[in-house]
Amino acid sequence: MIRRMKFLEVAKVNKVINHTLKGMKEITKAEYLRIKLENNIPVLLLRHLFTPEKILVYEKEKKIVATIAHMGNLMGNLFVHPQEQRKGIGTAMLVECENLVRKKFNTVNIYSYKSAVPLHQKRGYTLKNKSNLLMEKKL
Repeated sequence: MIRRMKFLEVAKVNKVINHTLKGMKEITKAEYLRIKLENNIPVLLLRHLFTPEKILVYEKEKKIVATIAHMGNLMGNLFVHPQEQRKGIGTAMLVECENLVRKKFNTVNIYSYKSAVPLHQKRGYTLKNKSNLLMEKKL
């Protein structure tokens, strides 16, 4: 089930992010540190409290196993727990987020990771900026 994150679930979401990052073998140390800084609990709390960004979670058997966020037409922070990867959860999260963005915008952007580029390309995204792996899709 995909739903909006509740305020008290920030620590659970952070745990999913940490497990996912540990499972990413091809990630560079600089990219790992950037992601950790962008997704630490205080930053996530501030985003949730002070911006219109929506943080969605995927709940399976009463456990949060994935998360994605969006603000305007920019999506990011798609993380799926390593034990739940390759089961369609990441795609379901992208589709849900795209449907929310589609209500106001005709394109959507996402910051990808090297390992996720093929997933995004399969969903119709094209690489807009190679240096930071920004990808775009017409809706």
